[in-house]
Amino acid sequence: MKSPAATLSAALRGRQCHITRREADWSFDFGERLKLAAPVPWRVVTADGIAHGGEDDGQWFGNTQPLDGEARTNALLKG
Repeated sequence: MKSPAATLSAALRGRQCHITRREADWSFDFGERLKLAAPVPWRVVTADGIAHGGEDDGQWFGNTQPLDGEARTNALLKG
């Protein structure tokens, strides 16, 4: 029997995802009325490692403006 996490992972694999920053959490929209809310830390992991984490939103990291976590995450997940 598959674990709930494995079942969810299999159901979401290959779907497009659009992320929206909300006041108290993040919304992950997988289409077909399938959305998840994440009021906890999360991250996007690539073959090179952690590419972005939800806690990075609004951080400066030495840049001239704070990081737009919503735009960064959606760019990473595009395609």
